[in-house]
Amino acid sequence: RDFFTTEMGRRLAAGEVVAVDDVRSDALTAAFASNYAPYGTIALAAASYVIEGRLAGTLTAASAQPRAWRSDETRLLREVVARLW
Repeated sequence: RDFFTTEMGRRLAAGEVVAVDDVRSDALTAAFASNYAPYGTIALAAASYVIEGRLAGTLTAASAQPRAWRSDETRLLREVVARLW
């Protein structure tokens, strides 16, 4: 199953934190919104771990409601990823 566009994959592979306020309407995820339904995910924020130029993993926070992710929340995701790996 696909969950996001190539663009979102590129952003994660570049080490960016990606925040999606509503998977049903965001261009990065809208085409795959039905794939999120079984998990109850409407909004998500993902921070990636990149090692030697390769995406090694992601940490994702999800919400069952549309959500405007705050910068302190996305910063926290990045900090947690840095401590995990």
